[in-house]
Amino acid sequence: DELTAKLSDLLLASGFGVFMLSQFMRSVPEAIEEAALIDGCSSFGVFHHVSLPLCAPAIATLGSSRSSGLGTTSSDLL
Repeated sequence: DELTAKLSDLLLASGFGVFMLSQFMRSVPEAIEEAALIDGCSSFGVFHHVSLPLCAPAIATLGSSRSSGLGTTSSDLL
C-alpha cells in the first residue's frame, strides 16, 4: 500500500504526468484490447495484462524524469 501511494504520488502528481500517460494510453491499438476481450479477458485483465505493460516505457520515462528533478516546479518545493 505504501509503495503504491509513493508511486502514484511520484508519477501522477503533475498535470504533465496525467497528460503524458493519457496520450500514451490513447496510442495503444484498440484491436489489441478487443482481441484480449475476445480471448476471455475481463476489463481489468485487459488493463493489467495488456495496456499497462504496453505503457511501461511511458511510466519509466515519467518516473525517471520526476525522480531526477526534471519534473519539479517551485510549487513542488513548498
